[in-house]
Amino acid sequence: MPQIHDTPYAWFRLLITLIIAIFANTGMWAVITIMPALEAEFMTSRAVTSLPFTMNMIGFAVGNLVIGQIIDRFGVTLSVMAAAICSASAFFWPRWQAIFTCWQPYIYCWVLARQPDLAP
Repeated sequence: MPQIHDTPYAWFRLLITLIIAIFANTGMWAVITIMPALEAEFMTSRAVTSLPFTMNMIGFAVGNLVIGQIIDRFGVTLSVMAAAICSASAFFWPRWQAIFTCWQPYIYCWVLARQPDLAP
C-alpha cells in the first residue's frame, strides 16, 4: 500500500484555516467575558445578562446556515473575506453607534424645527 503524504500547500491551507477560525470564533465568547461586569453595573441577574450570549449563539447558528449557502454560490475565498469584514465591523459598530447617538437629538430638533406643522 503506497503512503500518501500531504503537500506543503495543503498544510499551509490548514494553518490559514486555523488562524481564521481562531480569530473568527473569538466573537462567540466575547460576550461571556463581560457578563460579571454587566451584572454588577446594571444590578441584574445572570438570566438577564445571559440574553446577549443566547442571541449571539442563535446568530451563529443562523449565520452558519446562511454562510453555507453563500459559500456554495460564490466560493470559499470571497465568502470568508466578506464574513471577516462583517465580523470586524460588528466589533466597531458600538463605537460608531455611540458617535451617531450623541448627535441624534440635535438632528431631530433641527428637522422638527424646520417643519412648520410640528414646530411648537
